[in-house]
Amino acid sequence: MACQRPSFMFVVGLELTVIVLVAVVGKFCGTYAGARSQGLPSQDAGRLAALSRAPVRVRGAGAA
Repeated sequence: MACQRPSFMFVVGLELTVIVLVAVVGKFCGTYAGARSQGLPSQDAGRLAALSRAPVRVRGAGAA
């Protein structure tokens, strides 16, 4: 079995970090821009954008 090099693992971890960071920033900016375009004040748009990353648990039909 081949041993993974630490530099390879560092690069893969760094790439994953960049991908997640871009996804989070993109979702925040998109929500903020959408809220502002609909007339929400800047502070409320920021709050809505921050909440867009919050986990939501929804109970559907048949859920216990």
